[in-house]
Parts: sequence; C-alpha cells; structure tokens
Amino acid sequence: MTEKHNGTTVQTYNATYDNANRITRHYYEVSPSWNGTLNNGSAYTYTYRSSDGALTNFNPPGSCSYVYSYDALKRLTQSDMNRHGSVFLRRNYSYLAGSGSNTSTLVSGLNIKLNGSTSIRNYSYS
Repeated sequence: MTEKHNGTTVQTYNATYDNANRITRHYYEVSPSWNGTLNNGSAYTYTYRSSDGALTNFNPPGSCSYVYSYDALKRLTQSDMNRHGSVFLRRNYSYLAGSGSNTSTLVSGLNIKLNGSTSIRNYSYS
C-alpha cells in the first residue's frame, strides 16, 4: 500500500502472510518531510508454532524481541521481552481453576520479573 500527497509518495506498507493467512512480516517506510525520500523503514516479523498456530515470536525493529509460551490448553503462560539477546522483562501467567473437570481462561495471577529473575510486580485475581 502506498500513500501519496500531491502525487509524492509519503509512506508505504507491505505485508507478507503464510499459507494459514497469518501475518509473518510487515514493513513500513515513511517520508518524514513528505518530500518523497523514504527512510525510517521498520520491519516487524512474526513466527508461529507449526503444531497449533500459536504466536511464538514477535520481532519489532531495534534490539528487542518477544517470545511467548503456552500450556497444553493454548493459554499464554509466559511472555519474555528480550533486549540484546537476554531476558529483560518476563511475565508469568496463572489461571483460575474451572469447576469440576472444566478449565478456565480467566487469569488468576501475573508475576512480572526484571531480567527474568527479580520479581517487581505480582498481581492476584479472584
């Protein structure tokens, strides 16, 4: 997709999808001064688990990346924000038990850790 202003391209957007129609990459460029010189391009990539299609990695521009983990019920159990290849911020999720043999998708707890080990926030829900 291209956006023009008075006939001059001021931004572009491209997206790539896999066979399951999930976005795998998108790229965005902008002309900050609206003169047609495109720079400040940014690429974002997405990776999915082949067995069930769950998002496992998100890579925005720069030195950060995100890694996602799930339980057998496909509930998010952990998300890591990595900077320069190391865990910077980790979020661990727990879920309320369902009644009887049922399960729940209601979050019961969230623990946030700095550098993957030092707990900085802990939330409980009931």
